[in-house]
Amino acid sequence: MRARHLPLFQVLIEEYNRQQEERPQSRVKYALNTTALQKYNAAADARDDQECSRINSDEVKAFYQWLHAIPAKRSALCFSGGGIRSATFGLGVLQGLARKELLDKFDFLSTVSGGGYLGSWLSAWIHRKGIDTVQKRLKNESPPSPLNPEPDPIVHLRSYSNYMSPKLGLLSADTWTLGAIFIRNLILNWLILMPLILLVLLLP
Repeated sequence: MRARHLPLFQVLIEEYNRQQEERPQSRVKYALNTTALQKYNAAADARDDQECSRINSDEVKAFYQWLHAIPAKRSALCFSGGGIRSATFGLGVLQGLARKELLDKFDFLSTVSGGGYLGSWLSAWIHRKGIDTVQKRLKNESPPSPLNPEPDPIVHLRSYSNYMSPKLGLLSADTWTLGAIFIRNLILNWLILMPLILLVLLLP
């Protein structure tokens, strides 16, 4: 028997209801359709993918319709892709939102590609310290030291933004490792291309 995956509608509903537990002032929960879930699981056991897709689609649509109809509106903070440049830009946006005390107003966090580097860092920090502490430290209105004005998590993020070679310098192991990888890959490419070039030259 193959492993059964949770349907999308169940994931969305449980995620939403869990969020409401953390916001008691605006708690509006959505009741999971247990009958639809039982039918979905039965179809999954029977390997009826078409029926699973139909049930999931109907329940997701019903949930979204209900979500858009309730008075409490939701907002999302989204970080786009673009490698480390996207993460660096997003960090500045985060600090600006924190200074305006808006960071805790978002309900969802969405990331893609390079934005995921920043999003995972932010999620982990909030999980460990809480949103209030994170927002306060991102504001950084009273730096602990003129020589080290930024919080340790931001220093760590900036240090490892150069993920190919975190520690620069001629005597750094990271620099020598990066150089060795470059030379190795260059030689491997030559080993592939040079015989083909020689073959073309030998044909005349």
